[in-house]
Amino acid sequence: LDELRETKAQVIMTPHPGEAARLLSYCGIETSRMDRPKTAQLLVEQTRATCVLKGSGTQVATKDGESYTNTTGNPGMAAGGSGDVLTGIIAALAGQKLSPADCAKAGVFIHGMAGDLCAQSLGETGMTSLDLANMVALAFKQIIGK
Repeated sequence: LDELRETKAQVIMTPHPGEAARLLSYCGIETSRMDRPKTAQLLVEQTRATCVLKGSGTQVATKDGESYTNTTGNPGMAAGGSGDVLTGIIAALAGQKLSPADCAKAGVFIHGMAGDLCAQSLGETGMTSLDLANMVALAFKQIIGK
């Protein structure tokens, strides 16, 4: 945690609730009765990283105190590797020199939209991370209208 707090790099972390609870427990913070936006913001305060708290209603919390609840996505996305797809989208956006906050917010929206497109096409049951990844380009296409 000290290295994370002291780095000059712009960090975006993408924990699920269990990972978030573990990280915050190292700081002496108990999250069991805490709402998701507060948990995400505490992670930002403790790590100085932009935080994407994955799960239903993915939360994005930024260093400037901004909080965003994602509205895209569905339960079918709770499959192994889906978080890796999210990380890939966020990394691709970071490579285009967007701010960490914009990478995180756009990344979770695109990821969720890809999941929604996947559910429309294939159904939620049995969705895989490969199915999800294959829909990312279609999500971008819908967003930019081309």
